Amino acid sequence: MQNVIIDFFNAMNKGSINGLQAVCTKNATFKTHLQDQYGNHHIMDETISSLIPFVAQAGNCFNLDIQFELLPPDVSSMQFRTPYIFLVNNAVSHCGVCTFEFEIADGGWKIKQMVDTRSRSCK
Repeated sequence: MQNVIIDFFNAMNKGSINGLQAVCTKNATFKTHLQDQYGNHHIMDETISSLIPFVAQAGNCFNLDIQFELLPPDVSSMQFRTPYIFLVNNAVSHCGVCTFEFEIADGGWKIKQMVDTRSRSCK
């Protein structure tokens, strides 16, 4: 699973749409929890198709310092938590925790959903 998550972020960093599609299910969803400057919380829902234009414009400007925490597995699904610090052009952009949910698809484990909680107050 860790390799799938690493491949996911490597695909984002390289702007590789094929790499992203290789590690996600066809209907993968992405949820981002954000807090604006007024303290209001917002949730952005995206699909893999809406993430592709963002990934396509990337180009080795992302870098992540991530850790891995395995949550108790199930037979056909599994979850990982990945606390992280996100850098853009070597400067801290934000930090948070991503939770990845995997399912068995196309002969291997694929990302079914990612939930990202972001914070600008990184330590």
